[in-house]
Amino acid sequence: MSNPRYTPTSDGLSPGTTPHSTRSQLTPALDTTTNTPVLLKQPLEQQTGEQEAVILKNLNARRIPNVVNLLDCYVDEGTKRPVLVFPVLKPLPPGNLNLITIAQFLRAMMETLAAIHELRIAHLNLSTASLMLDPEHIDSLTVISWGRATFHGPSPPPHPHTPPPTAHPQTATEAHLLAHPPPPSFTSPDIYAAGCILGQWLDPYLPNCSLTYLRSRLVRKSTTTYISRKLIDHLSAQRMQAEPPWIPIVADAADLLSRMLDPDEEIRIGAGEVLKHAFLTKGEEHFAGTDWRSWKSEMDRVAVRGRPAWKPSMAAEPIIRMRG
Repeated sequence: MSNPRYTPTSDGLSPGTTPHSTRSQLTPALDTTTNTPVLLKQPLEQQTGEQEAVILKNLNARRIPNVVNLLDCYVDEGTKRPVLVFPVLKPLPPGNLNLITIAQFLRAMMETLAAIHELRIAHLNLSTASLMLDPEHIDSLTVISWGRATFHGPSPPPHPHTPPPTAHPQTATEAHLLAHPPPPSFTSPDIYAAGCILGQWLDPYLPNCSLTYLRSRLVRKSTTTYISRKLIDHLSAQRMQAEPPWIPIVADAADLLSRMLDPDEEIRIGAGEVLKHAFLTKGEEHFAGTDWRSWKSEMDRVAVRGRPAWKPSMAAEPIIRMRG
């Protein structure tokens, strides 16, 4: 990765401090011009590196939120493959997250997806490994790993770095993109992947919903369909007072997750709709008592995972008799 501006600081990566990929060579380095640490990423496939550079230059120029900043890009003289230069980011915090933090992270993801889907771009590689934090803004989620991202149709031209002073000017190309959104089959895989991430985060808050399966690398559609239906069944039973209810904000999270994992791509919720969902629009006061430490104490107290004390309804369930 020869470039006099960047001096490698080690031969390998320090686990837990930088992202890892089996499809790229990652090298920590020092930018001698700014005296700041950076990460040099050289994809093993030339086309992948070129595609990622094109995508990121486009998104950075348009100031799409929560997208990793491509600091520089050059061609390695030895391998003739592109080398992408990124800031050093931090991994997501280990362990269980507070519910409000989950909502904040999901909102950041959806802001990015809503913006790129309007541009007819899909990420297609979302996972917990493609999400990191800006060390200067620890609550700011950053989406990385854009090597598999693709355009639906021809790529839009780069947005000017310095737009005119008028409010949010729109080029003819951008107006056309907004008027002709890509089909659900193009954007829904990103929503599905984000749903799998959300399900992993919500596992401690939603009992008996099989969300642990989402941590597997071999998650199948049949598994997520089962989880989606199970969430719907729990919510329906709670509305009928047939089982103890989740608190409202947790029920909102369950409803959103079931929509994000819907097996039908045509009706699966979109990124813009996710941003309008109650789980992401309710105020901070609705999350009272859902920080992980308080939540775990309450679960231990009532000895029921994720549910407050509950008294069953006195209303008898309807009896369905089959006539022969």
